[in-house]
Amino acid sequence: MALEFQKSCKQAACKIHQDNKCLEGLDSSTCPHFFMEEIDNATIPTDIDTTQILSPATKDLFSGRQMSLEQTRQITYNSKATLVFILGEADSGKTTLLATIYDMFQLGYFSNYTFAGSLTQLGFEERCHLSRAVSGKSSPETQRSQFSDGFSFLHLAIKKASDLHKTPIHLLISDISGERIKNARDSSVDMAGLETVKLADHILLVIDGGKLAVNRLKHATIINSNTFILKALDNGIFNDRTELKIVISKWDLLEANTTFDFESLERELKKHISRLSKIEIYKVGARATPPNPNVEFGYGLSNLLDSCVNTSANVATEDTKHNLKTERYFSQYKFE
Repeated sequence: MALEFQKSCKQAACKIHQDNKCLEGLDSSTCPHFFMEEIDNATIPTDIDTTQILSPATKDLFSGRQMSLEQTRQITYNSKATLVFILGEADSGKTTLLATIYDMFQLGYFSNYTFAGSLTQLGFEERCHLSRAVSGKSSPETQRSQFSDGFSFLHLAIKKASDLHKTPIHLLISDISGERIKNARDSSVDMAGLETVKLADHILLVIDGGKLAVNRLKHATIINSNTFILKALDNGIFNDRTELKIVISKWDLLEANTTFDFESLERELKKHISRLSKIEIYKVGARATPPNPNVEFGYGLSNLLDSCVNTSANVATEDTKHNLKTERYFSQYKFE
């Protein structure tokens, strides 16, 4: 047998064995995904593409698209991680918010933070694809729903620009499907299925600003949001330790609406403040369409990211985190 070794990577998208370049731009000695794979040249016919041959140890590689609860252990076992849940009904702007944050890091819009890596870059790229020219779309869109079933997570590692020598800040972000949020609003049984949200460090409730800008939809949208908050409180998903961040999406549509009364909306959304630790409201215009000169690309996202990085809101106490009876993998996690 003519045994040889070739450079390889645990990330399916990495082609270091072909072009000798690390997907993360790291040196092979420091990349946690790099390994030398044993190959047997004597058993490989010359007419077969050797890039398609995988050793037993590399058959079930993580796709890089999104992480299951179990897969997040590779981060939480080694580093502190901030857990962020994004809640909101279908088409409210949750996925667009995530895709735009990723795009802003690629374009250098965040002056206070730098991108420090991600184990789910393909997941971010898929969410961003329809907003880019290569997709062939005439206007920006964001692919939805298929990414958001159950509790799956995107990983984002960032560093403060002023503290580049420090270890990265790890964010694990779950954007739960809009259909699941709607069902939870209407059913206590479905609301109980959101018990994992109790573990969040930050909860973002996204409200569709496009509906708030339409008079015939505004009232129902506010009622639905308040109903969800009340149902979450009554079922113990939210409590007096919950610091809720309400995100008004598509702010460009509201900013141009001269009849819109933000102060009235703020009072309405804060009616349950006595039962929560805090309610903060953020105005976000991730992608204005058509362009609005008063609402630039990524409007409000810097403030929102700051609030998730610089505050230490923990919805669950340490006792709650260790004793919460939910998906079995969480008993092994070390979210901090």
